[in-house]
Amino acid sequence: MIIAPRSFSPIASQGLSTRSVGANITSGDGRVGWVSASPGRSTSNILWSCFSILLICAWKSIHFNVPSDEERDAGWHKLWKTLPYWPTKSLRRRWRKRLGCMLIVILAPEIGVAIAMDQYLSARMAEGGWNMQTKDSDEGEKVKNDNERRDEREGKRAEQVLTVDEGMKDEIDDLSKADAFTKLFACVQSIWLIVQSIARVLAGLPITQLELATMALVFCALLMYTLWWDKPFGVERSITIHANYGHSISATVKAIKQLGSEDPALWNLTVGVLLDVEKSSVLCFGKMLRDVLKNLFGVSCTITIPRDFTIFLTFYLTATLFSAFHIGAWNWEFPTPTIRTVWRYFALAATGAGPLAIMISLLTGMVYDMVVVSDLYVLFIVVSFFLLGVTYIVARLGLIVLIFYCFCSMPAGVYETVRWTDFLPHVA
Repeated sequence: MIIAPRSFSPIASQGLSTRSVGANITSGDGRVGWVSASPGRSTSNILWSCFSILLICAWKSIHFNVPSDEERDAGWHKLWKTLPYWPTKSLRRRWRKRLGCMLIVILAPEIGVAIAMDQYLSARMAEGGWNMQTKDSDEGEKVKNDNERRDEREGKRAEQVLTVDEGMKDEIDDLSKADAFTKLFACVQSIWLIVQSIARVLAGLPITQLELATMALVFCALLMYTLWWDKPFGVERSITIHANYGHSISATVKAIKQLGSEDPALWNLTVGVLLDVEKSSVLCFGKMLRDVLKNLFGVSCTITIPRDFTIFLTFYLTATLFSAFHIGAWNWEFPTPTIRTVWRYFALAATGAGPLAIMISLLTGMVYDMVVVSDLYVLFIVVSFFLLGVTYIVARLGLIVLIFYCFCSMPAGVYETVRWTDFLPHVA
């Protein structure tokens, strides 16, 4: 067992708590492996601080919908009707759903941000902030942003238009279980990680790849929490809203038929249907980008904003920004030069997948009006997006593997501390 000697430097003498790294595997170039618990930073301290932030951010940023009556009333199987020994099927399904969503947010936070944007837009349209008129065209839905409230609604939103008084809003807010303690814990841990990371960079000390990835997740969690700001957290039961019948409308026969036939249709997907869906989605997104660029360059044109456009753009941009955080470790020290090169490739691939998808959509929207789009071109679009998706997933998984692999050989400076950051409130 080799004991790493104390390393003193002018920076350390001014504000750092230098320490010996005991019970570690140390190489000759000032690199260490696992650092056992001792005064200052240790490997377990770093893992705990990052994992606690990842879990609390994933838990608090997801605002689930109201569960079904079966899931809400789910309990435990009991022995002799008194001793609980195993969760019921409904309770296990509810746990799997929550844990699955948390895992998705941790591994792919851009999905959570896109879902939050989708629900935010739905809430805006439902409360009358936006007036939407659906057209039978491939351009999607035309959004008109004004303050006028209309009752011209179709489909699912045609069931009834209700007005909610302030007392009912207070009752809804009371159902939210977003307690102040967990919110405070999430904020304190996240702020501490960001402040101490900045302090370490300014002091010339390295940080770990895990801390860098955790800060990227904190950024995405902040976006999700902002979009879900007005959505109650942890609501377990629904409440009855009494309609103001003087301001209500009835669903049309067409709307009722749509409600009854929409979900079963999802089970009848074929390759041809998937190609059509991909074609319309990419085409709609690309034509919207084309119109936006025309307006930016002074060419006046009518912009038809489909709701899917905002969701697609949110997903691509969030994925790009989240992956771009990993490029920040471009010149960091890695266990070997090969590992650093692989990290760079993965970071570039993950960051570039989103912009490439946007460019393909833009080109599709630009050429669609000029040439006749053949089935071969549609197949090319689908294959291109499939390859981009596979590349993105492989790159992201590769970065996750490298994040933990790097702990086998870290620069000794990773475990030195900036003294004044120890006085910041945090749980370690």
